[in-house]
Amino acid sequence: MNRRTGIALFVELFARFLLFLEYLLTGGIRFAGGLACYTVLLWLFLTEYFLAGRLPWWQGLWEYFFVLPALGFPVVLSAYGVYRLESIRPAMSPMAFDARDPDKIATPLVAWISMLREAARNTRRLLLGSFLRWEARLLARYGAKRGPLPFSELPGVWRSSFRHKLALAWFPALLAYLCTPFSSAPMETFAAILSDKPPGIGRIKVSRMDAKAGLIEEELLRKGDSSVFDIQSPARFPQGWLTIFASDFPRVYRSVRAVCGGAVPGCLVAADPRTAGGILAVKPLRAGAVSFDFVRTTGSLDLQMVLTVFQSDGVTIVVEGFVH
Repeated sequence: MNRRTGIALFVELFARFLLFLEYLLTGGIRFAGGLACYTVLLWLFLTEYFLAGRLPWWQGLWEYFFVLPALGFPVVLSAYGVYRLESIRPAMSPMAFDARDPDKIATPLVAWISMLREAARNTRRLLLGSFLRWEARLLARYGAKRGPLPFSELPGVWRSSFRHKLALAWFPALLAYLCTPFSSAPMETFAAILSDKPPGIGRIKVSRMDAKAGLIEEELLRKGDSSVFDIQSPARFPQGWLTIFASDFPRVYRSVRAVCGGAVPGCLVAADPRTAGGILAVKPLRAGAVSFDFVRTTGSLDLQMVLTVFQSDGVTIVVEGFVH
């Protein structure tokens, strides 16, 4: 009988594609562990820790770009598996009957399992052989009480199992966890172990542009071991921006709050140079740093700015840092 064509063929190939996706997620610890490590490495490389400092526009939705190659790898591998399966089509496997069984003849599961195992033994393709053994294993595990079935209904044997559905959930759960905007105790611990900087404010730099669009910068002086920072030559910086360097590890979702203090606020501060300044601004840490624009509002050279580093759950990391 001729092979299916058109929509029927597409549905057949797409169903096989979904089977390969299931296989990559539940086919064994090697595939699942490898995919998880690959996803985490992408997350580490493509988040703000590595790229935001070099690509200022790498923010917002770009922070979730790692999801695309994370999904792309199993998709490409599944498509390759379908291609190999269609190009070889082992003669002793159920796949040899999928387009040649228009009457959906029911066959005992024992026969299907036997064909799958025989096909796995006769193929030299590692991916294909492992996939066929996986199907046989699932049929043997979940089909003990099932009667004869046609080929098209075989995936329903294991897909009806809650245990299998739960096993499939680990990958979207991992992606959701890596994309979540909330910090968590495990990630904070992870950051503390891998970061080579303390979680507080390390240093502060003040900058501005001169009349010729030249950059003028100056490192703030820290008073001993305190959290008080002084601008060395405040008269040179009637306005500009402060760059605060803090924890360098990504995805712990820490933010910095800048408040212009004093009975008469000594400055106005803004998280974005395009917005009007106020006495308070909050901005997330990116690539271990955050910048605030400021302008002095009084004749005094004292900014009287208070900086606070805090987590997204509201827990304060550094109580206060003062900029004068």
